[in-house]
Amino acid sequence: MDTSIRTTEPLEPAAEEPTLIELARIFAEKSSQIPDIIPPYVASSLVTNERRYYYVAGKDREGRPRLFEVFLANPTGELDAVPACLYPGAVLELFPTDLQILAAPDPWGGKVPDLTTTQIADGLQSIYLDEQRNG
Repeated sequence: MDTSIRTTEPLEPAAEEPTLIELARIFAEKSSQIPDIIPPYVASSLVTNERRYYYVAGKDREGRPRLFEVFLANPTGELDAVPACLYPGAVLELFPTDLQILAAPDPWGGKVPDLTTTQIADGLQSIYLDEQRNG
């Protein structure tokens, strides 16, 4: 076992831990939806490599757990999103579907189809309308 990755909780939870977990969950609820990841969203945290990561998950249409977002708390106590290429392995192990997608050399199985101007405009309009409805 690699001792450099610890998923036990060696760091004491900060007093604001429940608040940060709740803020992460609220972020997912208020954000634009990620295709194939549906509510209810749950948030939690884990410690790996002596850093506490906060993460939010939903489910896909088959009921499998799917990762929505990963965060680190910055020095001012706010949550900053972690780029997907920097997600810790301990988080990805909890979400095998997402691990397969992120680790795939070609996750789309070939060239991503070109979009027409109409398809792009329709997509942007849909995002805008969703934001207006969900505030």
